[in-house]
Amino acid sequence: MSSLWTSTITRLGALTIVFQMIYYIAFYIIFCYGLYTIALRRGEKNAILAWIPFANFYLLGNMIGNFSIVNKEMKNVEILLPLAVLIYYVIGGSLFIGYIIAAICLLFIVYALYTFYDQVQPERAMFYTIISAILPTVAIPIVFLLIKDK
Repeated sequence: MSSLWTSTITRLGALTIVFQMIYYIAFYIIFCYGLYTIALRRGEKNAILAWIPFANFYLLGNMIGNFSIVNKEMKNVEILLPLAVLIYYVIGGSLFIGYIIAAICLLFIVYALYTFYDQVQPERAMFYTIISAILPTVAIPIVFLLIKDK
């Protein structure tokens, strides 16, 4: 009896993992396609970077350019943005200081997204930013798909 339950739970767990992988891959492809299309429309030489993990955030940071946060000029956004994403994912789940660092990185990422949305579609930038901050895995790819032709 217990082996039946064990095998059923194992199968359900494996099935859940497969569905999650399909979910994440699908939204990653949507994000990359939207970013790639936007980069092509803007005449970016390295638009193909949109399909490479973390390099796509380099491309996004390159398109954003420099911006200011609280009167502090943020330069080299093309380096800082992928670094912030990497730190957010690597350190995010560790000890207390990890949560603080991850929160700072997340704030930087959200503000960078706002800056980009403001460049592409200023009238909806705040709405897109709020949605992206609340549901990042789903909203960011969908927003990029929506704004790809703007």
